[in-house]
Amino acid sequence: MEGKVLKDEVSFKLEGIKLIGVVKAVYTGKLKGDTIEFKVQAERNGKKIQAGPGFKAKRVATDIDVGK
Repeated sequence: MEGKVLKDEVSFKLEGIKLIGVVKAVYTGKLKGDTIEFKVQAERNGKKIQAGPGFKAKRVATDIDVGK
């Protein structure tokens, strides 16, 4: 897995070997308030394929202190 964050943009790449061949997916997202809106681009064996729909990741308020 490879990824980066630059200001309000985030991206990462995933690659896996499946029975149908090598599948790669690139996720790109932009932070808007408490939500990151992602788009997905995918390819199989070097050819672009239909990727799933984009999705949103929303920050959830919590009172858990992960530093403890």
